[in-house]
Amino acid sequence: MLSLETTPTIDQIKNAAKRYAIIGVGNLLQRDDGVGVHAVRALQPLLKSYSNVSCIDAGTLSYELLEWVASSDHTIVIDAAYMRCSPGTVRVFEDEAIADQFKQATTHSVHQIT
Repeated sequence: MLSLETTPTIDQIKNAAKRYAIIGVGNLLQRDDGVGVHAVRALQPLLKSYSNVSCIDAGTLSYELLEWVASSDHTIVIDAAYMRCSPGTVRVFEDEAIADQFKQATTHSVHQIT
């Protein structure tokens, strides 16, 4: 995942040879759990002219996403998570921090991969 400190500008992404996947995960029927899907749907029209950026409405898919992740140089996953934070809190997890977050997560997720 990209951190906020290393996130390239839109022009850098458009001109880069690298492939980016932005994956929105969530269940629209479960209130705020659909935030990832809503975010990707909002980004799709803004990024449609960028041939190297794929916006994927993943819903509650899990292992089916591996192809998108494997074929991208950078992957951003947008998802709601129970983190004992104020509603609307945005956090970025990279590398080992992703696995650590899953270890601490409750079992309430229908799309958690552990």
